[in-house]
Amino acid sequence: VIGLMEDYGWSRKVFAAILESLTKLSKQYPHEKEIIASDIVIQNILTQMNKYKDFSPIQSHGCELLEEMVKDNENCRSAIFDMDGCDTVVAAMKRHMDNTDIQRAGRCLLDGLSKDFPCDTEFDCYINQKMAAR
Repeated sequence: VIGLMEDYGWSRKVFAAILESLTKLSKQYPHEKEIIASDIVIQNILTQMNKYKDFSPIQSHGCELLEEMVKDNENCRSAIFDMDGCDTVVAAMKRHMDNTDIQRAGRCLLDGLSKDFPCDTEFDCYINQKMAAR
């Protein structure tokens, strides 16, 4: 469904609703999360987050769905890093400083991604560098 968005010219509101629905499904049926968690889906989420930087529902639901995807899934964490997903999340958090949903979802996602760093300090340094660079 996500891959069809561009083909059919769906609006950003439709995409935000799709992200919200997928997040709810992944929370309700965590054992089915693997169906959603793919490189293509991750790439589409990050692409739309970068395209609609000012549209907070896509930023919020995108972070929240990615957060669900990285739980206990090293492949998703690697894919998000490889696709510069941390940059996208940090940019969303900086652009929407007053939006508590984006701040919470972004921080939870970053916390989930930190599992691949040897220590929290190294990850915090990495994120601080990203925040300073934006």
